[in-house]
Amino acid sequence: MSYEDEFGEALRRTGEEFSTDPRALVEAGHARGRRLVRRRRATVFGGAAAIAAIAVTSAVVLPGLGGQGMESAAPAGSTESAGTSKGAEGTAADGGEKVKEGKGGTKTSGGHVSAKELIATLTSLLPEGEVSAGYGHGTDDERANPNAGVTFDDGDGAAAIRIAFTRLGEDERQVAEDMTTCPDKALVAYDTCEVDKLSDGSRLMVFQGYDVHGSQKGGTKYWQAVLATPEGHVIDAGEYNSSTEKGAAVTRPQPPLTTAQLKALVTSDKWDPVFGAPEKRQPKNSGSDDPAKSDPGNVDPGKGDSGKGDAGKGDSEGNEAPASPEQQAIRSTLIGLLPQGVKVTGQGGDGSYAYVVVDDGKGASMVQINVQPNMDDVRGELFNGAEELPDGTVFSWRESGGDKGVDGAVMWTADTLRPDGLRVIVSAFNSGTQHDAPSRETPALSKEQLKSLAASAKWAEIAGQ
Repeated sequence: MSYEDEFGEALRRTGEEFSTDPRALVEAGHARGRRLVRRRRATVFGGAAAIAAIAVTSAVVLPGLGGQGMESAAPAGSTESAGTSKGAEGTAADGGEKVKEGKGGTKTSGGHVSAKELIATLTSLLPEGEVSAGYGHGTDDERANPNAGVTFDDGDGAAAIRIAFTRLGEDERQVAEDMTTCPDKALVAYDTCEVDKLSDGSRLMVFQGYDVHGSQKGGTKYWQAVLATPEGHVIDAGEYNSSTEKGAAVTRPQPPLTTAQLKALVTSDKWDPVFGAPEKRQPKNSGSDDPAKSDPGNVDPGKGDSGKGDAGKGDSEGNEAPASPEQQAIRSTLIGLLPQGVKVTGQGGDGSYAYVVVDDGKGASMVQINVQPNMDDVRGELFNGAEELPDGTVFSWRESGGDKGVDGAVMWTADTLRPDGLRVIVSAFNSGTQHDAPSRETPALSKEQLKSLAASAKWAEIAGQ
């Protein structure tokens, strides 16, 4: 099942368990969906909250980038080790055994690696400084994939540092490439991202950007290194320039670890026992933080290249995967339905999500679409009182401010649901990206143009309905 299908299923399954104000639900869903551009497939960190948030809002499902799930407070059910410092002994907050924060590698007990051992190993691989508020999940914990986190202070301010591990099956190896693929700058604000192929065939991505609350104008910085080996082993480490991710004040100008130190952290052989531990049943709720892939592709003047660019390439490096047939069909159809007089200057997407950047001579404007089959169960909640078109399709229109924190941002959304349950959502922005300052007063496409695009019968042909 694809990433988009998994989240679509989460939407349908969890949405049955919640009730809220439809308009607030939809607006929150769209805001949430845009932030999900910073997320990718749920694989490493415990992501129950992320899945639930998407499901509750019945949001547009977008590919995305990392940082979520890395909280300063220990997740429910994790093992905590508070008040510890590098090279010293500390007492676990739960009254358990003391943890030796020494320089040795991860120890095992009965083949498994405990949360306390993961915290100790993480601490041993950090530079000199004070470590506190450690927590994690061991390899024998079925509630989440193995992970550990600490608050680290090298004298320049406290910072959250997290690391997590996952083993991918043969049929999930594409996920490893996705997790080590730099995001499209049209979708994600970041400073640098590099992908290297190591001598043993592993892929190593190092990303320097911002968490969900940050932007290129400031805010909490999020730096990340992800290692994916040919065996399907993934090590994902991230750090902030704040002691926590959500809502915390910035405590230092930059996260504490350099890119070289992040690379050394994820490539250390001290983590070998984690993957040598007995395999366990995959946790019910597991998530990851990693950059998405999308691709402006190569476009010609006018209506572009009909969606034949590479998925995920964009302005980033390390994106080699071509667009899937589904993605090519969505992009080419989207471009073909655009009004005359607009020039396509960029495009990208993944799975059932696609976008183009257009310019009608008045400034860049991003137009994005999500095609979701089998969504009839949201009809009553999201389309109650909506306009019904002659073919039975229901149509809802929304105007909002786009991404939070972008002054002057305008987002117009045409949301349609066909009688057969096919939902098509088209949104347009008054900027060429979802995170930059407006380049124009309003989006390039009008309400009627967006409505016509979303209600086109061509989407049913693509979805096979």
